[in-house]
Amino acid sequence: MQCVQNNQQFNFFSDNTDVTTNPMVISSFLNALSKFGLIPTFGQELNALTGEKKQVLIMTNPEQTYKIEFPSHAVIISGVGMDVDEYNARTIDVLGALGSLMPNKKANRLAVINAAIYSGTQEQYQSTYTKLFTYKDIEPFEWENKVVQRFNTPEVDVDINHVSVIRRCTISSALVNSGRDTDVIMFENDTNTVREASAFRYDWNRSIELFKSLSSINASELAKAERYTK
Repeated sequence: MQCVQNNQQFNFFSDNTDVTTNPMVISSFLNALSKFGLIPTFGQELNALTGEKKQVLIMTNPEQTYKIEFPSHAVIISGVGMDVDEYNARTIDVLGALGSLMPNKKANRLAVINAAIYSGTQEQYQSTYTKLFTYKDIEPFEWENKVVQRFNTPEVDVDINHVSVIRRCTISSALVNSGRDTDVIMFENDTNTVREASAFRYDWNRSIELFKSLSSINASELAKAERYTK
């Protein structure tokens, strides 16, 4: 199988009620982040309880393959179609810039999500299915294998959740098959600090350290996918 797209995401769970879309705030973010080729745009989030819609600041490159979103609950940094090493290096620099811009902001949880999307033949997809499932008398065109673990590591102050998903599905991406629907297998790893530890304690410097640690765990797990893709 051939890897056709890599997607990366880092979630810095924080209170972002101070990040509004007024001109002064936009100007300060533009000054801090324009050196990364990022420009302001806007999204919306919906309050499920009140139905209220709120405009959300997004800093993105013109291709919209690397963006930083500021909804109320988190800073979300995502890279679409980016090599993981390139994404990690840029994100570490961006976190440093955000630390200078908002030095008092802290997160109560962190999460790193990495996904590798592979395209192959029906025979390759079925071979992967039979390696993962005991029910081998069928040939499903969609399936999902999900494993959730909890463990600890000396680099992180709390327990870690690790979610590993292998999924056969259909995607539509401008970066794959000219945007046409494509049958793929997706390998996704999500490593995050546990929800139960809810104190806002991770400053930007500590978040960079933990971003590296959580990314390393995901890289190790994604490497194991080679037993299905080679």
